[in-house]
Amino acid sequence: MTAMADKRIKSITIFKCAYVCLLILSFLNFSSQNVSLLASILAIVGGALIFWGLVRKRLFTMPGIVFLTIFLGIYLVSCMINLKYGIIGNIKSFIWLLLQFFLLYTVDDTVEDSYYKREAVLLMRLYSILIFITSLIALIMAVLHIEQVSEGLGGTIIRGVYAGRLYGEYTDPNYGAMFAVIAIFFSSYLWQHSSYLPSRFFFSVNVLVQCTYCFLSGSRTAILSLLICMVMGLALWVYKRFVRGNALRQRYWRIFISVILAAFIIGILFFLYRACLAHVEDTLAVDVEEAADHYIGRDLSTADFTSGRFKIWFSGMEVWKTTPFFGTSPRNLLPYAKAVLPDTYIATQNYVAMHNVFLDLLVETGVLGLLSMLGFIGYMAVWIFKRWGKTAYEDFPFSLCIAVTVTAIGISACFLTEILFINSVGAFFFWSCLGYLVHFSKEKQRQ
Repeated sequence: MTAMADKRIKSITIFKCAYVCLLILSFLNFSSQNVSLLASILAIVGGALIFWGLVRKRLFTMPGIVFLTIFLGIYLVSCMINLKYGIIGNIKSFIWLLLQFFLLYTVDDTVEDSYYKREAVLLMRLYSILIFITSLIALIMAVLHIEQVSEGLGGTIIRGVYAGRLYGEYTDPNYGAMFAVIAIFFSSYLWQHSSYLPSRFFFSVNVLVQCTYCFLSGSRTAILSLLICMVMGLALWVYKRFVRGNALRQRYWRIFISVILAAFIIGILFFLYRACLAHVEDTLAVDVEEAADHYIGRDLSTADFTSGRFKIWFSGMEVWKTTPFFGTSPRNLLPYAKAVLPDTYIATQNYVAMHNVFLDLLVETGVLGLLSMLGFIGYMAVWIFKRWGKTAYEDFPFSLCIAVTVTAIGISACFLTEILFINSVGAFFFWSCLGYLVHFSKEKQRQ
């Protein structure tokens, strides 16, 4: 690797650290309305780094990048077709997609495996520390029974505990809970990776803090993602550690102990969840009908267990039928619905997204956009599955950590606006971890 290439790689690492800090700030009440200048600066720097990579011909070496490029082309066509409904929002969204595809996902295959592993660990540590601070503040708010509701420039601002959910300083407890889930996976790996006793103690406490916030937030999406990935991670670890290599017969007792320990951990998490839920119910000071007057991410005034998502999804399908091939364009769903179908649920309730990544793709970029991304997902699933099993056991914890992180964010995207058309922590780590997973698999295949 040349000196210029080395400078670019290190510049991207610094960019990623600044980027993740920006994203966390954008989801906190006290800073969410004051990050536009920093976001503009990072977008310019990211664009320069992409151009640098284009000059060095390092942008199109990743598997599946052709599908992503086709998708970007469809995105642009959709924007042009729906130009009369707005363009600025689509331009911003397109810029962040470029950063996600060509800086976060795209890694340089001339760089040795150990560098990207060090970069990933650096991001994990930085993120875990920052989320520990924000979640700890939230828990202190819960203990002190802090509850604040006010109106700001961006709408209703909620702090502390409100309507049975712990917001803390996060703008949305659903996203805050997913931040906690990601921190749980990172801290678990860092605990195993670190040999320094104070560090291991910190990461252990962080897992407990993040689990507590996750349960107090009342986010079913985050809890579902956490439990599914815990079971998946345990199954993969047992397979890799005991089954693969014909070692199963000699190690039945170890598998048994592992299952018992996993059940014990899940049981502790369950009782922690029940204790957190009981605490929130005991301190609840807001009437449900009053809470329903504020947007807090859940329809409290009805018995709809989907929190209104079915209404959004069915309404979105009505909109899709009017523009099936290229959609409404990502940032024009609401203005398009108001102009073409003003009586639909999306138009009357002012929803700007579908709260499901696949329906977002279908409604906002049409069938062609959805098919291009499904092609990418299918191709990457086959590509990674063929290579991932060859990972040596000593490298497996890192590989497993980033795999369950990608999976958890993918699950959450079925119920939240995530991964695409949004500049979020989840999107950042989805594309970053997917890039690490690909590079890690390619490196092991070469070895």
